[in-house]
Amino acid sequence: MTRSSEARLWQALGAIFGVVGGLLLAYTFGRYGLASIDHTALEYGMAASFFMMAGVAEFLAGRALHVEETVLTPRESSLWNLLSAVCIIGGAAVVIFAKLQHGAMILDRLATGMAGAFAIMIGVLCLVGQRVMSHMHDALVVRKGDRAKAEAP
Repeated sequence: MTRSSEARLWQALGAIFGVVGGLLLAYTFGRYGLASIDHTALEYGMAASFFMMAGVAEFLAGRALHVEETVLTPRESSLWNLLSAVCIIGGAAVVIFAKLQHGAMILDRLATGMAGAFAIMIGVLCLVGQRVMSHMHDALVVRKGDRAKAEAP
């Protein structure tokens, strides 16, 4: 399997897992409401979060494998950084909000805190993926330049 076909496979799997997770989360919100503490809703929410996190990781792995053929532009790099910041800051706000809810039931606070933690983890994955893509691109450009110098008469 060539690098670009493997990259496309990982990106496709990431997109599928992300969409399945998003649809499962949308189903859960539609069926049980936004802040349900029903055990089935919590199970579906956890499964959806894991699916989305796996989808992000797979998509980033595919994009990192594809960085040799399709260059990581400064704009794309900025967008990955922006997504990371939004996920990390938003997730941290949700975790803090869950901690400060003294009147709510413990299960509700736990579910809210875990949702924030999943958002933080997705932000960290995006940030790590952006850094890996950036360093891989730099290493590939340097390696190609060294190879061209070695082949030059």
